[in-house]
Amino acid sequence: MILVIGSYSKAANPGIHFYRWQACESRFTPVYTIKGVENPSYMTIDDRKGLIYVVTEKKDNAEAELRIYRPESHGQQAELTACISYNGAGSCYIINDSSGTHSFITNYNDGTLSIIKLPQGKVPGRVVQHLKFSGSGPDVQRQEQPHLHSAILSKDECYLYCSDLGSDRLYRFAYHPGSDAPLHLTEPASQQLPPGSGPRHLALSKDGRWLYLITELSGEVFLFDTDNFRNGCLQSVSLLQEGYAGKIEAADIQLHPSGAYLYASNRGDANEIIVFSVHPVSGHLQFLQRTGAAGLSPRSLLICEQQELLLAANEQSDNISIFKIRNNGTLEFTKVHLQVPCPTCLKTIPASIEFMN
Repeated sequence: MILVIGSYSKAANPGIHFYRWQACESRFTPVYTIKGVENPSYMTIDDRKGLIYVVTEKKDNAEAELRIYRPESHGQQAELTACISYNGAGSCYIINDSSGTHSFITNYNDGTLSIIKLPQGKVPGRVVQHLKFSGSGPDVQRQEQPHLHSAILSKDECYLYCSDLGSDRLYRFAYHPGSDAPLHLTEPASQQLPPGSGPRHLALSKDGRWLYLITELSGEVFLFDTDNFRNGCLQSVSLLQEGYAGKIEAADIQLHPSGAYLYASNRGDANEIIVFSVHPVSGHLQFLQRTGAAGLSPRSLLICEQQELLLAANEQSDNISIFKIRNNGTLEFTKVHLQVPCPTCLKTIPASIEFMN
């Protein structure tokens, strides 16, 4: 398979890195890089079309771009197939619906959500909706305004959930892909998280019933029932060791494809990965393990189910650490690192559309 890595970088430097991944040996062979993209902070892959969708986290510029790449069959470069401009400062997350009709992009710096209708044949892509939010939280440094951080579609794609770190809210929209304005707020439109918690990333259970939310500022994971959203949070668990007094900066959350385990990262002064087991009926979490990330600031996690490996992108130590997932879900560091400057996002291109010879 191919490992694709997004990283913080200036446009003149390589920002997206492609590696051939021989997972059975934890061996990575560099293939090529993409330059000309400022801070490609997050990506999503269209497995059917073999396309890579990239957003750029420009801190001080509301003129953002969604870039769509198609890796070339000869494996020497990636073709830029489309570049769609939109107003969004600090874009930090992108997902597509399964049909490839729309992209949903969260913009951290200006607290907005951009919905882009993707190119279809000769019809170019365009912005069809741009939602602004309101509200703030008690942390005057981080929550002075809305800061949209991530989004996820329900399993049936009837709803879109998005997190706002700035106002401590989890929003839910009804999604109508055939509409000119595809997102509409539901009733209830949102759930309020504890003040100062800072909602960040989301994960959905295999059957779509349970929604997990990690909070950056308080270092917790919250559980919601998507069938009964109005009931609010069902469980909250802390990522922190008892007596922990360091900086909290929780980041990513990933469910094992089996649904049996959940993995969460905490940056700050902890630099840890925390493992939970998932109850098969209630979705509740139980602590299993706390282990060092083998690097600084584990911003992104990736699970390779075929080889039972977990990768952690450690932004501040310029490396990606590789862990073996044991039979009980716990992690064992393989002592293998991949050196990449400021990694922020990890994705794979499956073998079914692999483009290398």
